[in-house]
Amino acid sequence: MTTAIMTCSKERLYDKIRTFSKFGDSGKGTITRLSLSSEEIEAREEFCKRCRNLGMEIKTDDMANIYATIKGNKDLPSIMIGSHIDSIENGCNNDGLLGVLTALEIVETIVTEKIEHEHPITVVIWTNKEGARFEPAMMSSGVISGKIQRDVILSAVDSDGITFKEALEASGYMGEEENRLNSKNCVAFIEVYRDKQYILYNDKVDIGVAEGKHGVFNYSSEYIKIIEKNAREYGRSCKKMYNSYGYDAQFISEIVPTALIFIPCKKEASLFKENCVQLDDWVKCTNVILKTIIDIDKKL
Repeated sequence: MTTAIMTCSKERLYDKIRTFSKFGDSGKGTITRLSLSSEEIEAREEFCKRCRNLGMEIKTDDMANIYATIKGNKDLPSIMIGSHIDSIENGCNNDGLLGVLTALEIVETIVTEKIEHEHPITVVIWTNKEGARFEPAMMSSGVISGKIQRDVILSAVDSDGITFKEALEASGYMGEEENRLNSKNCVAFIEVYRDKQYILYNDKVDIGVAEGKHGVFNYSSEYIKIIEKNAREYGRSCKKMYNSYGYDAQFISEIVPTALIFIPCKKEASLFKENCVQLDDWVKCTNVILKTIIDIDKKL
Protein backbone atom coordinates (compact mmCIF):
# COMPACT_ATOMS: atom_id res chain seq x y z
CA MET A 1 0.00 0.00 0.00
CA THR A 2 1.43 3.40 -0.97
CA THR A 3 1.30 6.23 1.54
CA ALA A 4 -0.90 8.32 -0.80
CA ILE A 5 -3.84 5.91 -0.61
CA MET A 6 -3.61 4.57 2.94
CA THR A 7 -7.04 3.56 4.19
CA CYS A 8 -8.23 1.67 7.22
CA SER A 9 -11.11 -0.81 7.15
CA LYS A 10 -14.60 0.47 7.88
CA GLU A 11 -15.77 -3.10 8.42
CA ARG A 12 -13.04 -3.82 10.97
CA LEU A 13 -13.76 -0.60 12.86
CA TYR A 14 -17.43 -1.55 13.03
CA ASP A 15 -16.54 -5.03 14.29
CA LYS A 16 -14.29 -3.53 16.96
CA ILE A 17 -16.84 -1.10 18.35
CA ARG A 18 -19.62 -3.71 18.29
CA THR A 19 -17.44 -6.25 20.11
CA PHE A 20 -16.15 -3.90 22.79
CA SER A 21 -19.61 -2.40 23.30
CA LYS A 22 -20.62 -5.65 24.99
CA PHE A 23 -18.29 -5.09 27.93
CA GLY A 24 -20.37 -3.18 30.46
CA ASP A 25 -23.41 -2.84 28.19
CA SER A 26 -26.47 -1.72 30.16
CA GLY A 27 -28.87 -2.86 27.44
CA LYS A 28 -30.14 0.73 27.21
CA GLY A 29 -27.52 2.24 24.91
CA THR A 30 -25.14 3.15 27.73
CA ILE A 31 -21.96 1.64 29.15
CA THR A 32 -20.77 1.14 32.71
CA ARG A 33 -17.19 -0.09 32.54
CA LEU A 34 -15.48 1.23 35.65
CA SER A 35 -11.71 1.14 35.98
CA LEU A 36 -10.32 -2.32 36.84
CA SER A 37 -13.84 -3.73 37.20
CA SER A 38 -14.68 -7.17 35.83
CA GLU A 39 -16.20 -5.50 32.75
CA GLU A 40 -13.07 -3.47 32.11
CA ILE A 41 -10.84 -6.50 32.65
CA GLU A 42 -12.88 -8.38 30.02
CA ALA A 43 -12.28 -5.52 27.59
CA ARG A 44 -8.56 -5.59 28.38
CA GLU A 45 -8.46 -9.33 27.70
CA GLU A 46 -10.16 -8.88 24.32
CA PHE A 47 -7.74 -6.07 23.47
CA CYS A 48 -4.69 -8.15 24.40
CA LYS A 49 -6.00 -11.15 22.44
CA ARG A 50 -6.34 -9.04 19.31
CA CYS A 51 -2.91 -7.51 19.83
CA ARG A 52 -1.27 -10.92 20.18
CA ASN A 53 -2.98 -12.06 16.98
CA LEU A 54 -1.22 -9.15 15.26
CA GLY A 55 2.15 -10.22 16.66
CA MET A 56 2.39 -7.34 19.13
CA GLU A 57 4.49 -7.44 22.28
CA ILE A 58 2.49 -6.54 25.40
CA LYS A 59 3.87 -4.92 28.54
CA THR A 60 2.20 -3.32 31.55
CA ASP A 61 3.53 -0.85 34.08
CA ASP A 62 2.96 -0.36 37.80
CA MET A 63 -0.27 1.57 37.12
CA ALA A 64 -1.66 -1.29 34.99
CA ASN A 65 -1.31 0.79 31.83
CA ILE A 66 -1.02 -1.49 28.79
CA TYR A 67 1.57 -0.97 26.04
CA ALA A 68 1.13 -3.19 22.96
CA THR A 69 3.89 -2.74 20.39
CA ILE A 70 4.70 -3.74 16.83
CA LYS A 71 8.41 -3.58 16.12
CA GLY A 72 9.87 -1.18 13.59
CA ASN A 73 12.72 -1.70 11.17
CA LYS A 74 15.12 -0.05 13.61
CA ASP A 75 15.72 -0.09 17.36
CA LEU A 76 14.19 3.31 18.08
CA PRO A 77 11.79 4.81 20.65
CA SER A 78 8.09 4.20 20.03
CA ILE A 79 5.43 6.35 18.48
CA MET A 80 2.51 5.83 20.86
CA ILE A 81 -1.21 6.24 20.27
CA GLY A 82 -4.14 5.40 22.52
CA SER A 83 -6.53 6.49 25.25
CA HIS A 84 -8.58 4.72 27.95
CA ILE A 85 -11.32 2.09 28.06
CA ASP A 86 -12.91 2.79 31.45
CA SER A 87 -16.19 4.71 31.55
CA ILE A 88 -18.37 6.66 33.93
CA GLU A 89 -21.66 5.19 35.19
CA ASN A 90 -24.03 4.94 32.21
CA GLY A 91 -21.51 6.54 29.90
CA CYS A 92 -20.90 6.65 26.17
CA ASN A 93 -19.06 3.83 24.44
CA ASN A 94 -17.51 6.38 22.09
CA ASP A 95 -15.31 8.09 24.69
CA GLY A 96 -11.79 6.83 25.37
CA LEU A 97 -12.52 3.46 23.80
CA LEU A 98 -12.79 5.26 20.46
CA GLY A 99 -9.14 6.32 20.75
CA VAL A 100 -7.95 2.84 21.69
CA LEU A 101 -9.83 1.17 18.83
CA THR A 102 -8.61 3.82 16.38
CA ALA A 103 -5.06 2.98 17.41
CA LEU A 104 -5.70 -0.76 17.17
CA GLU A 105 -7.18 -0.41 13.67
CA ILE A 106 -4.22 1.69 12.53
CA VAL A 107 -1.79 -0.98 13.71
CA GLU A 108 -3.89 -3.73 12.12
CA THR A 109 -3.78 -1.84 8.82
CA ILE A 110 -0.02 -1.40 9.07
CA VAL A 111 0.44 -5.12 9.76
CA THR A 112 -2.00 -6.48 7.17
CA GLU A 113 -0.93 -4.07 4.43
CA LYS A 114 2.78 -4.44 5.30
CA ILE A 115 3.33 -0.69 5.57
CA GLU A 116 7.00 0.04 6.26
CA HIS A 117 7.92 1.98 9.40
CA GLU A 118 11.20 2.57 11.21
CA HIS A 119 9.93 3.26 14.74
CA PRO A 120 8.01 0.77 16.85
CA ILE A 121 4.34 1.73 17.14
CA THR A 122 2.65 1.24 20.49
CA VAL A 123 -1.04 1.21 21.38
CA VAL A 124 -1.61 2.45 24.94
CA ILE A 125 -4.49 1.92 27.36
CA TRP A 126 -4.39 4.35 30.30
CA THR A 127 -5.81 3.17 33.62
CA ASN A 128 -8.57 5.13 35.38
CA LYS A 129 -8.94 8.18 33.20
CA GLU A 130 -12.52 8.86 34.25
CA GLY A 131 -12.03 8.67 38.00
CA ALA A 132 -15.56 7.28 38.35
CA ARG A 133 -14.46 4.40 40.58
CA PHE A 134 -11.28 5.83 42.09
CA GLU A 135 -10.53 9.54 42.35
CA PRO A 136 -8.89 11.52 40.85
CA ALA A 137 -9.51 11.39 37.11
CA MET A 138 -6.57 10.96 34.71
CA MET A 139 -4.88 9.09 37.52
CA SER A 140 -2.26 7.00 35.73
CA SER A 141 -1.15 9.62 33.21
CA GLY A 142 -0.95 12.03 36.14
CA VAL A 143 1.32 9.66 38.03
CA ILE A 144 3.56 9.10 35.01
CA SER A 145 3.94 12.85 34.48
CA GLY A 146 4.73 13.43 38.15
CA LYS A 147 1.63 15.55 38.73
CA ILE A 148 -0.01 12.94 40.96
CA GLN A 149 1.82 10.97 43.65
CA ARG A 150 1.42 7.20 43.31
CA ASP A 151 1.82 6.55 47.02
CA VAL A 152 -1.12 8.85 47.71
CA ILE A 153 -3.57 7.44 45.16
CA LEU A 154 -2.94 3.81 46.14
CA SER A 155 -5.16 4.42 49.15
CA ALA A 156 -8.06 5.78 47.07
CA VAL A 157 -11.23 3.83 47.93
CA ASP A 158 -14.24 2.93 45.78
CA SER A 159 -17.86 2.74 46.96
CA ASP A 160 -17.37 -0.88 48.07
CA GLY A 161 -14.38 -0.07 50.25
CA ILE A 162 -11.82 -1.53 47.83
CA THR A 163 -8.60 0.45 47.56
CA PHE A 164 -6.95 1.27 44.26
CA LYS A 165 -3.92 -0.74 45.40
CA GLU A 166 -6.11 -3.79 45.99
CA ALA A 167 -7.77 -3.40 42.58
CA LEU A 168 -4.38 -3.03 40.90
CA GLU A 169 -3.01 -6.17 42.52
CA ALA A 170 -6.14 -8.18 41.73
CA SER A 171 -6.34 -7.04 38.10
CA GLY A 172 -3.53 -9.19 36.75
CA TYR A 173 -2.27 -6.16 34.82
CA MET A 174 0.09 -4.51 37.31
CA GLY A 175 3.59 -4.61 35.86
CA GLU A 176 6.88 -2.83 36.52
CA GLU A 177 7.56 0.88 36.88
CA GLU A 178 10.37 0.57 34.32
CA ASN A 179 7.75 -0.10 31.62
CA ARG A 180 6.16 3.34 31.98
CA LEU A 181 6.07 5.71 29.03
CA ASN A 182 9.00 8.13 29.32
CA SER A 183 11.03 10.53 27.19
CA LYS A 184 13.53 7.79 26.31
CA ASN A 185 11.19 5.03 25.13
CA CYS A 186 8.64 7.30 23.41
CA VAL A 187 9.09 10.11 20.87
CA ALA A 188 5.45 11.01 20.16
CA PHE A 189 1.98 10.44 21.58
CA ILE A 190 -1.39 10.86 19.86
CA GLU A 191 -4.81 10.62 21.50
CA VAL A 192 -8.13 10.53 19.66
CA TYR A 193 -11.40 11.56 21.29
CA ARG A 194 -14.93 12.54 20.39
CA ASP A 195 -15.56 16.28 20.37
CA LYS A 196 -17.43 16.81 23.62
CA GLN A 197 -17.85 20.51 22.81
CA TYR A 198 -19.87 19.59 19.65
CA ILE A 199 -18.06 22.29 17.67
CA LEU A 200 -17.15 20.04 14.74
CA TYR A 201 -20.67 18.67 14.29
CA ASN A 202 -22.24 22.13 14.46
CA ASP A 203 -19.68 23.61 12.05
CA LYS A 204 -19.77 20.55 9.74
CA VAL A 205 -16.01 19.97 10.08
CA ASP A 206 -14.47 16.51 9.63
CA ILE A 207 -11.55 16.63 12.07
CA GLY A 208 -10.51 18.75 15.02
CA VAL A 209 -6.98 19.18 16.32
CA ALA A 210 -6.33 20.64 19.75
CA GLU A 211 -3.86 23.48 20.10
CA GLY A 212 -3.94 23.19 23.88
CA LYS A 213 -5.83 24.53 26.84
CA HIS A 214 -5.98 28.29 27.30
CA GLY A 215 -3.20 29.50 29.56
CA VAL A 216 -2.25 25.99 30.65
CA PHE A 217 -0.31 24.04 27.99
CA ASN A 218 0.13 23.55 24.26
CA TYR A 219 0.26 20.51 22.02
CA SER A 220 2.95 19.97 19.37
CA SER A 221 2.67 22.63 16.66
CA GLU A 222 4.72 20.41 14.37
CA TYR A 223 2.25 17.54 14.65
CA ILE A 224 -0.69 19.90 14.22
CA LYS A 225 0.77 20.95 10.86
CA ILE A 226 1.19 17.32 9.79
CA ILE A 227 -2.41 16.53 10.73
CA GLU A 228 -3.69 19.58 8.83
CA LYS A 229 -1.63 18.59 5.77
CA ASN A 230 -2.99 15.06 5.79
CA ALA A 231 -6.56 16.25 6.26
CA ARG A 232 -6.14 18.30 3.07
CA GLU A 233 -4.63 15.33 1.23
CA TYR A 234 -7.65 13.20 2.11
CA GLY A 235 -10.06 16.00 1.21
CA ARG A 236 -11.18 16.48 4.83
CA SER A 237 -11.88 19.74 6.58
CA CYS A 238 -9.88 20.42 9.73
CA LYS A 239 -10.28 22.92 12.55
CA LYS A 240 -7.83 23.95 15.26
CA MET A 241 -9.45 24.07 18.70
CA TYR A 242 -8.77 24.67 22.37
CA ASN A 243 -10.13 21.94 24.62
CA SER A 244 -12.18 22.57 27.75
CA TYR A 245 -12.08 19.07 29.24
CA GLY A 246 -9.39 16.89 30.79
CA TYR A 247 -7.55 14.30 28.69
CA ASP A 248 -4.63 12.00 29.39
CA ALA A 249 -2.88 13.74 26.50
CA GLN A 250 -2.46 16.92 28.52
CA PHE A 251 -0.30 15.14 31.12
CA ILE A 252 1.63 13.16 28.49
CA SER A 253 2.36 16.40 26.60
CA GLU A 254 4.69 17.34 29.45
CA ILE A 255 6.81 14.26 28.72
CA VAL A 256 6.84 13.95 24.91
CA PRO A 257 5.47 15.94 21.93
CA THR A 258 1.75 15.18 21.81
CA ALA A 259 -1.28 15.67 19.58
CA LEU A 260 -4.97 15.46 20.53
CA ILE A 261 -7.43 14.85 17.70
CA PHE A 262 -11.22 15.17 17.83
CA ILE A 263 -13.97 13.39 15.88
CA PRO A 264 -17.39 15.05 15.35
CA CYS A 265 -20.07 14.12 17.87
CA LYS A 266 -23.81 14.80 17.79
CA LYS A 267 -24.90 17.14 20.57
CA GLU A 268 -28.30 15.52 21.02
CA ALA A 269 -26.57 12.20 21.69
CA SER A 270 -24.75 13.65 24.69
CA LEU A 271 -23.01 11.03 26.84
CA PHE A 272 -25.90 8.64 26.77
CA LYS A 273 -26.25 7.19 23.29
CA GLU A 274 -24.19 4.48 21.66
CA ASN A 275 -24.09 6.23 18.28
CA CYS A 276 -22.89 9.67 19.37
CA VAL A 277 -20.01 9.32 16.85
CA GLN A 278 -20.92 8.21 13.34
CA LEU A 279 -18.93 5.40 11.72
CA ASP A 280 -18.20 7.37 8.54
CA ASP A 281 -16.79 10.27 10.57
CA TRP A 282 -14.65 7.84 12.53
CA VAL A 283 -13.25 6.26 9.35
CA LYS A 284 -12.34 9.66 7.88
CA CYS A 285 -10.40 10.58 10.98
CA THR A 286 -8.69 7.20 11.31
CA ASN A 287 -7.31 7.39 7.77
CA VAL A 288 -5.82 10.82 8.45
CA ILE A 289 -4.23 9.60 11.68
CA LEU A 290 -2.77 6.53 9.96
CA LYS A 291 -1.01 8.77 7.45
CA THR A 292 0.06 11.09 10.27
CA ILE A 293 1.70 8.23 12.18
CA ILE A 294 3.67 7.22 9.09
CA ASP A 295 4.68 10.83 8.39
CA ILE A 296 5.91 11.29 11.95
CA ASP A 297 7.83 8.03 11.63
CA LYS A 298 9.60 9.33 8.52
CA LYS A 299 10.27 12.77 9.98
CA LEU A 300 11.84 11.73 13.29
